[in-house]
Amino acid sequence: STNVEDDVDDNTQTTNGAGIWHSNWYGFGIVNAMGAVEAAMNWKPFAEELQAIGISNEENKELSDNDGNQFTSTINMDPTGDNYPDDFVAESTVVLLDLSHYNRGDLEIELESPSGTISMLHPGKRPENNELEGEERWNLMTVKNWGENPTGTWKLTVRDLVDRVDSADKNIFRNWQMIVYGHSASGKDGFSVDDNTDDGPLISAFCLNPSAPIAGCALDKNGDFTCPLGVTYTVGDLSLILDAKLKCPNDLIISEKIEATEASQMGYCDCHG
Repeated sequence: STNVEDDVDDNTQTTNGAGIWHSNWYGFGIVNAMGAVEAAMNWKPFAEELQAIGISNEENKELSDNDGNQFTSTINMDPTGDNYPDDFVAESTVVLLDLSHYNRGDLEIELESPSGTISMLHPGKRPENNELEGEERWNLMTVKNWGENPTGTWKLTVRDLVDRVDSADKNIFRNWQMIVYGHSASGKDGFSVDDNTDDGPLISAFCLNPSAPIAGCALDKNGDFTCPLGVTYTVGDLSLILDAKLKCPNDLIISEKIEATEASQMGYCDCHG
């Protein structure tokens, strides 16, 4: 890419924790067409996509209207503790917010990475973003952390910028989750047989049923469960061990033909009969 560092009107230019220049106006720079073609001729694909998941504590905090206060919550991420490569680098980061607010467009939301990079996920005062419906989660994303090491403390800051009351219901921030999508800088796989020595062959078929929610797990709008480490779901003689680094589609049948290690590598759940 070609940097656009001579735009005197752009005050959003920063360098992230990986030393990569970024602008809220121009992203990572204007594409250099000739450079892109030359790079494509010798391009080496990234390693497989990895997903590191973090879940906050239950907060259940009331958000006050435009009183100068701000709410902060943190998540500690350690991908290597979940058997990910030690050179895991971020590509994009998704934040899933669980909150009740009569007009979410009033909220200013920032995410600070362990490297100190601050991403403005939502600038506030956006009247088109109204109340969330039912159990809907609010999904926000940033790519500003590209190339950073995600290990450490991530901080979410929420401010209500508008002083008005359109509803008698309180504005409550319940919790949040984050998913860091990335890859191994040296091309390592996310899992290996040696990393999953406790996995045995699957001895039974099983399908996650969205009508029977798993305690401690969250169902997102795509129909996927994200679960904290160590949650166990038991049906009959089959116990399903749900791991924080895996997403479990509720319509997926895992059969006896798939080894548990393979299921992990494919992004399914670890199963033990």
